[in-house]
Amino acid sequence: GCGTKCLYVALERPISSFREQMNRINSRPKVDEEAVFVDAYSWRTGGAESKHSVRNLSNLNELSIKLLTACSEAGERCFYLIDSISNLTTYNNENDVLRFMEMNTARLNKSRDIGIWVVEEGIHTESFYNMLRHLADGVLEMRFVEEGDEVRRFVRTNTLRGASPAMKWIQLVMTQNNGVVSTSIVEEAKADRKPSEKEKYY
Repeated sequence: GCGTKCLYVALERPISSFREQMNRINSRPKVDEEAVFVDAYSWRTGGAESKHSVRNLSNLNELSIKLLTACSEAGERCFYLIDSISNLTTYNNENDVLRFMEMNTARLNKSRDIGIWVVEEGIHTESFYNMLRHLADGVLEMRFVEEGDEVRRFVRTNTLRGASPAMKWIQLVMTQNNGVVSTSIVEEAKADRKPSEKEKYY
């Protein structure tokens, strides 16, 4: 399995928001002990929530250096989450982002790290998505369906290198007990209503 350290690259939201979410899920929170953070969000407000912080997202070389340094701190076989790649295309063209991903994916694979890239669907070119599929070992799709005040969450495996996934939607049911959020799975769920939001996890 992977190591105990998690590397979180914050592009979409503040690190403090991620910490709060993890603390709600984990009954004995140890986020700061078990995670290393790259702060690529707070520069927008002139602050920093990590020693691994970038000054802006238009300099992908700086982000690569911060990512490499954070990976070294996390150690070999860590789990990383890049949330989300789509934010990089606001400040860089798609080809530059693809080169960034190709180079850093190779570095992470060399350290035998595993992880997830978050990419929003429907805002990039098809060639961009195709190249990301080529770089990734698999593609997970998530779908959110609003039914009144309820939000239903679904996930399915779209592609998986070396395997032929069933591509069936599975519902994720989140419950809260004594302040702790847990997730269970409902097999072969239907997600045929129009979703309010779609994301792909690579």
